[in-house]
Amino acid sequence: MSPKHLAFIEEIQDDLKATLLKALDYIQWEKHVQKDSVVFVKPNFTFPYYKEGITTDPVLLKCLLELLKSRAGRVILGESNGGNHSFKAEDAFAGHDMYEICREAGVVTIIISLAAESYLGEIDEALYNIKAI
Repeated sequence: MSPKHLAFIEEIQDDLKATLLKALDYIQWEKHVQKDSVVFVKPNFTFPYYKEGITTDPVLLKCLLELLKSRAGRVILGESNGGNHSFKAEDAFAGHDMYEICREAGVVTIIISLAAESYLGEIDEALYNIKAI
């Protein structure tokens, strides 16, 4: 019987990609992420620009998104506006260089706070097809 929840913690030394692959292998991603899979990534953009130790590192996200896109049929990166309307998700995407990173990786960006009806159907379908690892 496999565990329901897995967590991987390791200090990243010189090779970010190797460390991320080690983490993904630990959670058996190849068993769960297939060519027809939809993967939704929700970073932690608590500021409209990168702050070490506060927001998700854009370099890490770039590497992770590229790895996910190499296996999954569709990868979506979504974020919402800052708490108490402190900043817009668009500003956080721009401040973390996500528009460029996602364009290069072939990843779709969505602003959760502005999710229109057309997005809601897509998100519902994507979430329905997501398998918990």
